[in-house]
Amino acid sequence: MRSGHACQQIVLDKLSNRQKYRVNLLLFFLVLVPFINIFGHMDRVSPFFESFSLSKVFNYGAILGFGVALPLLRRQYKFSAKLLLTVAILLVMLGINYLLTPLASTKWLLNWLGFIFVSLMVAQIVKSYTDSEIQFLQAKSLILIKLFLIALTALVAFSWLTNISDLVMFVSLGMHNHIIAILSNTIGIEKQALGIFLVFLVILTFTCWSVLSQSTRFILIITFLVIGPAMIGIRTMWLSLFLCAAWVYFTKYRSRRVFAYASILSAISIFNFYSVELMRFIAEVYDRLPSLQFAWSAMTSNLFGLGNGGYHIFVEKNNAAIVAQFGSERMEVSGLFWIAPESDLVYFIASWGILSAVFYFFFGYMLLRGSRIFHRKIELLPIERVMLLMSGTMVFMGISQDNAGGLIWWVYMAAGYGVILRHRGPGQKGNKTTQSFQHRTSQRVLV
Repeated sequence: MRSGHACQQIVLDKLSNRQKYRVNLLLFFLVLVPFINIFGHMDRVSPFFESFSLSKVFNYGAILGFGVALPLLRRQYKFSAKLLLTVAILLVMLGINYLLTPLASTKWLLNWLGFIFVSLMVAQIVKSYTDSEIQFLQAKSLILIKLFLIALTALVAFSWLTNISDLVMFVSLGMHNHIIAILSNTIGIEKQALGIFLVFLVILTFTCWSVLSQSTRFILIITFLVIGPAMIGIRTMWLSLFLCAAWVYFTKYRSRRVFAYASILSAISIFNFYSVELMRFIAEVYDRLPSLQFAWSAMTSNLFGLGNGGYHIFVEKNNAAIVAQFGSERMEVSGLFWIAPESDLVYFIASWGILSAVFYFFFGYMLLRGSRIFHRKIELLPIERVMLLMSGTMVFMGISQDNAGGLIWWVYMAAGYGVILRHRGPGQKGNKTTQSFQHRTSQRVLV
């Protein structure tokens, strides 16, 4: 059996410079950007970062990078009709939202135009990848992850060691946000971005374990042990991973799917009988409920919602009235309603009104189609499985976290959609021999 480095070199020799550019471009946004985004609170470490935004740099870099890639794609590949239709629907919805809602933001309109363009390019690149490009993407991804794990573990260990007394006290008292605050104040870690990256690591471990070297597996285990105290308090991460695991498990066989559907119907019936008691329980465990109730009210007041980017504006102007009508006990004590949606559920319903149903339909399509491909396409490489699971997990994270206004959400959703388009039917790519070779190659240790 060839070594991982030798296998990677053989794949690399097959790629043209244009193909290497496409691989490295996607590698940048799938792996590097999520890692760099972890350090979103560097302003707490150095005043230099108060006027320097990494997210803006990456947003502009994404548009520039994919702008360069556009002519490279057009010369060789035809854009998927399904993908273009999806983009066209998004653009029409964006226009309706901007014209027919009271608080639609021009800034958010421009942001979304940029995000849609980036998504188009990511999905098209993934959809049009050759087998060699996918193999090379996987090999390079695992190498980068290995380096990032070493760096992250070293930084987190340094933060713990320099704040050991605080760490012990916060862990013993179960003060999870204070534990993460140690990382924020010492090395600039941002909780929400850390949760996304850790979800990516867990999924990558689950899907790529068979192609990892012993050294990479050892580093992964050490990383999870070192960062464990911070992981405990990231509730959205645990919720999304649990739902992702349930999604994968219950969609594998027909009997499991039938059981899942029956359970959902039973849960709806139980809710109808015990709606008051269950609503009280949900209010206690789901602190986004007041925001969700407000979002529903905003949609019923204006059919198309408040407008993209208008949520925080409306909440600021009408804070007292919203707290009085929808506020939790905590909000009533502080006199403040959460300015940010804190949930993609809240964001889409409040900002898009009835048009939010289109997004939820698309999410359902991604979950149903993605699970079918995940379980039935044996030629999928682990890195493709990572992209599918990450797109589904981003949907699940939206229950308690608002990610849809950020570049990472769009990149992972588009990557998953690209995998679905790449394997949209039997005989896709039409090279069974290559796919069989690809499946065998995926089992080799690459890094």
